[in-house]
Amino acid sequence: MIAKNEEASIGRALSSVKDICDEIIVVDTGSTDSTKSIAESFGAKVLDHPWEDDFSAPRNTGLEAATSDWILHLDADEELIAGKGHLHRLTDQKQDVLGYQVRMVIAENAEAAAESPTRFRALRLFKRADNIRYQYPIHEQPTITFDKIQQCELELLNFGKHVDNDKNRSERNMRILKNALEKAPEDSYMWRYLGDEYMTLEDFPHAADAYSRSLDFLADGDAKYVPPMLRSFAWALYHMKQYEPAEELLADALTHYPDYTDLYFVKGCLQHAQGNDEAAERTFSRCLVLGDPDPEEYWTWGGTGSWRAEEGLKEVKQALS
Repeated sequence: MIAKNEEASIGRALSSVKDICDEIIVVDTGSTDSTKSIAESFGAKVLDHPWEDDFSAPRNTGLEAATSDWILHLDADEELIAGKGHLHRLTDQKQDVLGYQVRMVIAENAEAAAESPTRFRALRLFKRADNIRYQYPIHEQPTITFDKIQQCELELLNFGKHVDNDKNRSERNMRILKNALEKAPEDSYMWRYLGDEYMTLEDFPHAADAYSRSLDFLADGDAKYVPPMLRSFAWALYHMKQYEPAEELLADALTHYPDYTDLYFVKGCLQHAQGNDEAAERTFSRCLVLGDPDPEEYWTWGGTGSWRAEEGLKEVKQALS
């Protein structure tokens, strides 16, 4: 775990894993509150690492200090809510598996998790090895090839959206991403996340430009981030009233991801915006037939195959009446 000024959440996070970990390592990047003392009260080994606008650096400091055979990556605003009983089986397997993707859910608490639309998979449990280190200064990932990764039953709840008051998060992220792209201007992965930051700021022209550059430099067409990036790219064009390019983008995307409901939802919005409500009615109806995307397959807005589509359908039917 890496942490800075997380006194409001770190106790909750560590409480969820204190009974299953052989060691707890917390790398502190400059806390001025009681984060470090709270971590120490759980028996954590607390290391100091100066913040350098690079999330991988302190994570790698933690990896180098670890002595156990397996690493569980937990953020200070997350807790393990399911799957503890599977840990020994997962880590005792002799097959050629280097890491596991766990289920991630964003919600206020475990009770609300069942209804949360925000679910996805992330690589959080992996073997300790000298050649496995984190890469990328932000949205960091361990250096493990996809063929060595499996999915598992562990589930982590991210409750940080409900306790985080850091108003400078987006500014920090933009700074890190821009610095990274100065060093590696053809990094598709970093361009994608820069686009996401611009979307958060509702700067749609810059978001569209970043997504376009990400596609230009894309080396792996099967990368997990491609489908949601195409959706967000089309959504940025929609807000820019660039309807024709958005429709062309979606038409191509749907040939590759025909079961990704989010793409149809954006298509329906585009059709409605242009007054083509009969087509929009068919498209939103298609969303309802498909249902919400499998969150373990696609990053989704949630509701694109249910309540969002129902609202869109209601709006176009009113327009047609």
